Parts: sequence; C-alpha cells; structure tokens
Amino acid sequence: MSKVSDWVYIAIFILSGFICSCTQIMLKKNADKDYRGIRIYLNFPVIASNFIFLGATLLSVYLMRYIMLSTASILNTLTYVFIPFLSTVFLKEKITKRMIIGISFIICGVAIYSIWGI
Repeated sequence: MSKVSDWVYIAIFILSGFICSCTQIMLKKNADKDYRGIRIYLNFPVIASNFIFLGATLLSVYLMRYIMLSTASILNTLTYVFIPFLSTVFLKEKITKRMIIGISFIICGVAIYSIWGI
C-alpha cells in the first residue's frame, strides 16, 4: 500500500466521522419537535439519520482494514471537535471556554500523534 492511498483512507475515515457527527446533530434537531407515540422513533429525519449513521459506521469499520487501529482511535476523537462547531452553526448553541480548552487538548493530541506517532 502506498503512502498516497494511506492518506486517502485516513481522509475518508475522518469524513465518515464528520458524517456521524452530522447525524447526531440531525437527531438533536429532530428531538426538539413535538412527536407523540411511536412517531418519536418512526419519522423520516430519525430513520434517515440512523441509516446514514449506520452507513458511515460500516464505512469506518471497513476502512480499519487499511488504517492502524491506534490511528483510527485517535482520528475518531475528532468527532468531539466536529460536534460543538456543528451545534453552533445548526443549533445556535454557544461554545464555552471549557469546550475550547477540551477541543484544544484533542487537537494537540491528534497533532502530537500525527507528528511523532507516539
């Protein structure tokens, strides 16, 4: 496997994590609607987001054949970076100082692993 394909697999893996984060935002946005009974679980946004989440998760599992597990687990933490920013854009939630500190630690950890491969 060449280094170029390694980066392609890693980029697709990060994209699948981003897609999973988007599905969580879709579910949260849908939770604010007033559904009753079984429609809480059986409505188009919930079903669609669950199927998209399933597809992105299966893609991530498939990509783990080509990405080292240690790398995949580090890259998977990026979802904790995506969600606050998506929440700010789509849910109008505020990013607190604590969140910024936490996100900074996550980004530093990913950068350290990427540079030195510890």
